[in-house]
Amino acid sequence: MRSGAHDEQGPVFIHAEECAGPTAGQGLPFADAHRTVRRYRTLAQCSLQMEV
Repeated sequence: MRSGAHDEQGPVFIHAEECAGPTAGQGLPFADAHRTVRRYRTLAQCSLQMEV
């Protein structure tokens, strides 16, 4: 199975109605969470993809 460019998993925040954002003092959710950053050679061609 080949890994795709958009196969990452992570939090997605969806609001049914307009949201003012976090209140003062709350900070951003998951501010200290690890992130995945991928670099691309060309459009839709990830330089880190591996053949399996």
